[in-house]
Amino acid sequence: MQLASPPPRLEAPSMPDGTRDDRRNLVRFFRILLALDLALSLIGIYLALSQHEALPEELRTYVWKAETDTMFYAYAGLGSLLGAALFAGLWLFQRWAKYLLTLLTAAAFPVVWFYDTPDVRSASATVVDSLEMMFSGAVLVFIWVVLPQEFSRSANPIEKPSADQ
Repeated sequence: MQLASPPPRLEAPSMPDGTRDDRRNLVRFFRILLALDLALSLIGIYLALSQHEALPEELRTYVWKAETDTMFYAYAGLGSLLGAALFAGLWLFQRWAKYLLTLLTAAAFPVVWFYDTPDVRSASATVVDSLEMMFSGAVLVFIWVVLPQEFSRSANPIEKPSADQ
Protein backbone atom coordinates (compact mmCIF):
# COMPACT_ATOMS: atom_id res chain seq x y z
CA MET A 1 0.00 0.00 0.00
CA GLN A 2 1.43 3.38 -1.05
CA LEU A 3 1.19 6.25 1.43
CA ALA A 4 -0.02 9.59 0.16
CA SER A 5 2.72 12.10 -0.50
CA PRO A 6 2.78 15.26 1.62
CA PRO A 7 1.54 18.57 0.26
CA PRO A 8 4.04 20.43 -1.99
CA ARG A 9 4.42 23.30 0.50
CA LEU A 10 6.14 20.86 2.87
CA GLU A 11 8.66 20.04 0.15
CA ALA A 12 11.31 22.08 -1.64
CA PRO A 13 12.22 24.86 -2.47
CA SER A 14 12.63 25.58 1.22
CA MET A 15 14.10 22.18 2.14
CA PRO A 16 17.54 22.89 3.62
CA ASP A 17 20.39 22.39 1.14
CA GLY A 18 22.18 19.10 1.54
CA THR A 19 19.32 17.36 3.34
CA ARG A 20 19.67 13.65 2.72
CA ASP A 21 16.66 11.69 1.53
CA ASP A 22 16.40 9.78 4.80
CA ARG A 23 16.10 13.08 6.73
CA ARG A 24 13.46 14.64 4.48
CA ASN A 25 10.66 12.88 6.36
CA LEU A 26 11.99 14.30 9.63
CA VAL A 27 11.98 17.78 8.09
CA ARG A 28 8.40 17.29 6.91
CA PHE A 29 7.34 16.05 10.34
CA PHE A 30 9.04 19.05 11.98
CA ARG A 31 7.14 21.41 9.71
CA ILE A 32 3.87 19.65 10.52
CA LEU A 33 4.64 20.05 14.25
CA LEU A 34 5.46 23.71 13.67
CA ALA A 35 2.22 24.30 11.76
CA LEU A 36 0.18 22.53 14.45
CA ASP A 37 1.93 24.59 17.13
CA LEU A 38 0.98 27.79 15.30
CA ALA A 39 -2.60 26.61 14.76
CA LEU A 40 -3.01 25.70 18.43
CA SER A 41 -1.59 29.08 19.46
CA LEU A 42 -4.12 30.90 17.29
CA ILE A 43 -6.99 28.74 18.52
CA GLY A 44 -5.87 29.32 22.12
CA ILE A 45 -5.81 33.09 21.62
CA TYR A 46 -9.28 32.99 20.08
CA LEU A 47 -10.67 30.87 22.92
CA ALA A 48 -9.07 32.99 25.61
CA LEU A 49 -10.57 36.16 24.17
CA SER A 50 -13.97 34.83 23.16
CA GLN A 51 -15.15 32.51 25.90
CA HIS A 52 -15.85 34.99 28.66
CA GLU A 53 -19.46 33.81 28.87
CA ALA A 54 -18.29 30.52 30.39
CA LEU A 55 -16.82 32.40 33.37
CA PRO A 56 -18.78 33.63 36.40
CA GLU A 57 -19.62 37.36 36.44
CA GLU A 58 -16.90 38.30 38.95
CA LEU A 59 -14.20 36.58 36.90
CA ARG A 60 -15.50 38.14 33.68
CA THR A 61 -15.12 41.57 35.26
CA TYR A 62 -11.57 40.72 36.37
CA VAL A 63 -10.58 39.44 32.91
CA TRP A 64 -12.12 42.49 31.21
CA LYS A 65 -10.04 44.84 33.40
CA ALA A 66 -6.86 42.91 32.63
CA GLU A 67 -7.54 42.92 28.87
CA THR A 68 -8.34 46.62 28.66
CA ASP A 69 -4.90 47.59 29.94
CA THR A 70 -3.09 49.40 27.10
CA MET A 71 0.19 47.62 27.82
CA PHE A 72 -1.60 44.29 27.23
CA TYR A 73 -2.26 45.30 23.62
CA ALA A 74 1.25 46.66 23.14
CA TYR A 75 2.80 43.40 24.37
CA ALA A 76 0.32 41.33 22.34
CA GLY A 77 1.21 43.23 19.15
CA LEU A 78 4.94 42.93 19.78
CA GLY A 79 4.56 39.25 20.58
CA SER A 80 2.58 38.66 17.39
CA LEU A 81 5.25 40.28 15.23
CA LEU A 82 8.02 38.40 16.97
CA GLY A 83 6.07 35.14 16.70
CA ALA A 84 5.53 35.59 12.96
CA ALA A 85 9.23 36.26 12.37
CA LEU A 86 10.17 33.31 14.57
CA PHE A 87 7.78 30.96 12.75
CA ALA A 88 9.21 31.99 9.38
CA GLY A 89 12.77 31.56 10.64
CA LEU A 90 12.05 28.09 12.01
CA TRP A 91 10.23 27.06 8.83
CA LEU A 92 13.28 28.08 6.78
CA PHE A 93 15.74 26.52 9.28
CA GLN A 94 17.49 29.75 10.18
CA ARG A 95 20.10 29.44 12.92
CA TRP A 96 18.99 32.67 14.63
CA ALA A 97 15.44 31.31 15.02
CA LYS A 98 16.75 28.27 16.90
CA TYR A 99 18.54 30.47 19.43
CA LEU A 100 15.74 33.03 19.66
CA LEU A 101 13.09 30.38 20.41
CA THR A 102 15.30 28.89 23.11
CA LEU A 103 16.02 32.31 24.61
CA LEU A 104 12.34 33.31 24.64
CA THR A 105 11.35 29.99 26.20
CA ALA A 106 13.96 30.38 28.94
CA ALA A 107 13.00 34.03 29.50
CA ALA A 108 9.33 33.10 29.88
CA PHE A 109 9.95 31.19 33.11
CA PRO A 110 11.01 34.14 35.31
CA VAL A 111 8.35 36.37 33.75
CA VAL A 112 5.60 33.88 34.56
CA TRP A 113 7.08 33.16 37.98
CA PHE A 114 7.13 36.80 39.11
CA TYR A 115 3.99 37.95 37.28
CA ASP A 116 1.70 37.25 40.18
CA THR A 117 -1.77 37.83 38.76
CA PRO A 118 -4.06 34.83 38.37
CA ASP A 119 -4.57 33.29 34.95
CA VAL A 120 -8.32 33.08 34.33
CA ARG A 121 -9.70 31.27 31.29
CA SER A 122 -12.14 28.57 30.29
CA ALA A 123 -11.36 24.86 30.48
CA SER A 124 -11.21 24.50 26.69
CA ALA A 125 -8.72 27.39 26.44
CA THR A 126 -6.60 25.70 29.12
CA VAL A 127 -6.64 22.38 27.25
CA VAL A 128 -5.66 24.01 23.96
CA ASP A 129 -2.91 25.99 25.72
CA SER A 130 -1.55 22.83 27.33
CA LEU A 131 -1.49 21.05 23.96
CA GLU A 132 0.27 24.04 22.41
CA MET A 133 2.94 23.93 25.11
CA MET A 134 3.49 20.23 24.40
CA PHE A 135 3.95 20.94 20.70
CA SER A 136 6.34 23.80 21.55
CA GLY A 137 8.37 21.34 23.60
CA ALA A 138 8.43 18.93 20.66
CA VAL A 139 9.66 21.75 18.40
CA LEU A 140 12.48 22.48 20.87
CA VAL A 141 13.46 18.80 20.93
CA PHE A 142 13.48 18.71 17.15
CA ILE A 143 15.66 21.81 16.70
CA TRP A 144 18.25 20.73 19.29
CA VAL A 145 18.24 16.91 19.13
CA VAL A 146 16.64 15.57 15.94
CA LEU A 147 17.52 18.20 13.31
CA PRO A 148 20.65 20.01 14.55
CA GLN A 149 22.43 19.77 11.16
CA GLU A 150 19.58 21.50 9.34
CA PHE A 151 19.86 24.47 11.69
CA SER A 152 23.66 24.57 11.67
CA ARG A 153 24.02 25.42 8.01
CA SER A 154 25.13 28.90 7.12
CA ALA A 155 22.37 31.47 6.71
CA ASN A 156 24.69 33.46 4.44
CA PRO A 157 24.25 32.28 0.81
CA ILE A 158 27.66 33.72 -0.14
CA GLU A 159 29.55 31.65 2.43
CA LYS A 160 30.90 28.44 0.92
CA PRO A 161 29.86 25.19 2.65
CA SER A 162 32.70 23.22 4.19
CA ALA A 163 33.74 19.84 2.79
CA ASP A 164 32.16 17.90 5.67
CA GLN A 165 28.62 19.23 5.06
